[in-house]
Order: sequence, then structure tokens, then C-alpha cells
Amino acid sequence: MKKFFIILLILFLVSGIALAVFVVTFDADQYRPLLIKQVETVLGKPVRLDSISLTWRNGIALKLNRLAIYSDAAKQNEPPIQLETATAVVRFLPLLKRHLEIGSVRLDSP
Repeated sequence: MKKFFIILLILFLVSGIALAVFVVTFDADQYRPLLIKQVETVLGKPVRLDSISLTWRNGIALKLNRLAIYSDAAKQNEPPIQLETATAVVRFLPLLKRHLEIGSVRLDSP
């Protein structure tokens, strides 16, 4: 029985380390053009997004840096919606079923 718990503990530690390495090394910014295009299509307004990254905030979180939504295509005026950062915590179990569910959202400097 003691061996079972040791093996279980080792598997838990290896899984945690693998998850930490994934979060640190994954380049979410490669999906920035796709995300901008999708948001612009849905909103019908131009969008600026400086970078995307994965972080840890009580779970795997997607962090959007310097997000701005403009009111016209010329982008000449000050954007009516502008955020320094937006962080969305993603629920893990629905991801295994290929569903994206957001557990919480945090907006900084709106």
C-alpha cells in the first residue's frame, strides 16, 4: 500500500512539473492574428492587441495585453474601450472534451 502512494505522489509531481513547463514555454502569441481577426469579425470594429500569453492564476489563464477596440476603421480617435490587461481563467476539464469554458475574467485598468 505504501508503494502505491509513493507511485501516486510521483505521478502527481511529474504531472505538475509538466503543466508548469507547458505554461512557461507555450507561445500563445502565435494565435494573436487569428484572435484579432475573429474578434473584429464578431464586433465589426477594428481591434488592437499587443500580445497574448499563458499565465497561472488559480488555474491556466489567458492574458491579453493592451487590448483596444476602436469605434471606426480609421483608428484615428481614442478607442472607447481600452484595457491594460485582461486575464481569463480557463477551466481545465472541459478542455479535454474540446470545449472552452472561462471560469473567471479579470480586467486591469479599463
